[in-house]
Amino acid sequence: MSKEKGMVLTTASIAFARFSEKNKLFVVALLAMWFLPVIATSTFPQRSFSVLSTTG
Repeated sequence: MSKEKGMVLTTASIAFARFSEKNKLFVVALLAMWFLPVIATSTFPQRSFSVLSTTG
């Protein structure tokens, strides 16, 4: 039972690694879309908020 679970986990991790290798740019773009506004608002609150409100 535990041997099969280990094999499944290993296969899943390898598949996830290949998936992330193919879609690395997509993942980076998603992370940037999520985190860049947060970092910008925490660093420059007024400036980034005005830029985000005018562009969006």
